Amino acid sequence: MAEDEKDSCEEKKEKGSFFNACFGPVGIKTEGKWYNIRITGRFFIITGVMFFLFFAFMIFMFNYSTRPEFCTTCHIMDPYYKAWKTSTHQKVATCVDCHYPKNMGVLPQKMRAMSQLVQYVTRTYRPRPQAEVPDQNCLQPGCHETRLLQGKIVTKNGINFDHTPHLTQVRRGKQLQCTSCHSQIVIGSHIEVTYSTCYLCHFKGFNLSRNEMPLGGCASCHAAPSKPVALSDGGTFNHADYVQRPGVKCVDCHLDAISGDGIAPKERCYDCHNVPERIEQYANVDFVHKNHVAEHKVPCSGCHLAIEHKVGVAKPTPGSCAQCHNTKHDAAAKMYAGQWPDDSKVQPAAMASVHVQCIACHVNMPGPDSTGPDHFAPPADACNRCHGEGFADMLAQWNSDIDKSVGKIEKKIAALEAVLKTLPEKDPGHDKIETLLQDARRSVSFTKIGMGVHNYDLASEHLTHLNKTLDEAMSTPQ
Repeated sequence: MAEDEKDSCEEKKEKGSFFNACFGPVGIKTEGKWYNIRITGRFFIITGVMFFLFFAFMIFMFNYSTRPEFCTTCHIMDPYYKAWKTSTHQKVATCVDCHYPKNMGVLPQKMRAMSQLVQYVTRTYRPRPQAEVPDQNCLQPGCHETRLLQGKIVTKNGINFDHTPHLTQVRRGKQLQCTSCHSQIVIGSHIEVTYSTCYLCHFKGFNLSRNEMPLGGCASCHAAPSKPVALSDGGTFNHADYVQRPGVKCVDCHLDAISGDGIAPKERCYDCHNVPERIEQYANVDFVHKNHVAEHKVPCSGCHLAIEHKVGVAKPTPGSCAQCHNTKHDAAAKMYAGQWPDDSKVQPAAMASVHVQCIACHVNMPGPDSTGPDHFAPPADACNRCHGEGFADMLAQWNSDIDKSVGKIEKKIAALEAVLKTLPEKDPGHDKIETLLQDARRSVSFTKIGMGVHNYDLASEHLTHLNKTLDEAMSTPQ
């Protein structure tokens, strides 16, 4: 470099144009003229500050974009966000902690989020607000990593449950995920147990009308109450006296515990899919479950209709049989419930008061060629099933007692009818005997059709009283 050029460089340094001094002049050539641009130290300070602010802004956006309130600006998730705000997860987790796979790096996560943002702005996003939660996120350190080691637990609803076989083994040919049972369909809650999934798995295909036999049996989920249960009529019922006896089933009392078949209507496919090739896979059950449940964490309720389950007992009147048999068993139902004709006093049978249902006794299944009246007739040892040995003859004895009482009353009715024919209609005793005969015929008919054995105490009491009244009427001089 020449001496004068060195001086020029030093002068430039003194004037603050360091860049020009070290790297040569920077300028713009216009119309044959060269215009120098002076780059001073201020330029680098401003540039450095701008880069610092840019990176600070990026770090802020990096952190802010992981907050749930930021997610709501694009995603259709207001109900889920509000549920999360009131849940226990609000204190320990954000959206990305659960909804982004942990095996995906931070940068790929952000790139995925940016692509979602672009889709939202350009309106090219899919019309399915479906968020997935991989099992590895639920079981990550600091969350529920010990859930599989807990063994059997009892839920707040009193249900016995074990996570290990449900998550590590194939259940009914399906591989379940955490979100199969813990989903977001419970209004006002976030990642709550949805028992409807349990019902689909345990009850679908096992609701066989009279024989409701859930997968694993009733006791696999909830045991019988250990303490006596208070009844509506003031009495008590102790399950321990009966549930351990062979032949006694829960549905003997808890009728209609299962309602619904849990089918997956093909029409529901159109809620998410509009491509014919996808709809054609409807009948491929294994593929559909693998693709929806195992790979994309779709909750069972997204496709299947719900199955309802209740453990309550029916009212003393066994109307469930009448649902199939119309009014064929009305008299038997009223007899069992203690509704004697023209008597305001209700006196249910002892078994009705503890809600024992028809099928507890009527267990004989009809044969393929059976068309007679003995469909589902109670076997001779029906009483032994609940009451133990020594009660096999009780049913036969009750029927014999009722038949003898009815036989005596029918003879006295015939005798009084003969007397009535001899009395003129204007006779004071005519109307009294006619009223008594009407009541007697109605009682006998109700006893026969309703079968007095359904409420032995009530039938015996009324027949005894009627027998006595007829004797008094026959002994009264006409």
